[in-house]
Amino acid sequence: MRIMLTTSERTFLLSQMRLPQNFQDSVQEATPSGEKWSLEISEDDADAIRDLLTEKLAEIGFDENYSPTKAGVILEDLIDKFFIG
Repeated sequence: MRIMLTTSERTFLLSQMRLPQNFQDSVQEATPSGEKWSLEISEDDADAIRDLLTEKLAEIGFDENYSPTKAGVILEDLIDKFFIG
């Protein structure tokens, strides 16, 4: 499956997430496509990354008033993108 990432989403995945090496490599190898990055990934890998993103959202995604933090907004967008339906 193909996932289109913004530069800020790609940067977040590479700098803020502790992805397994094979996922990290896939994100690093995403190809530029206009103002976005095209990531080719299997549905199983997308599902696994989505699980990691969901865990991270629970850790850092909300402030003390349960409002999304800046990282939380990015995580929510990424979770939606990695949803395989």
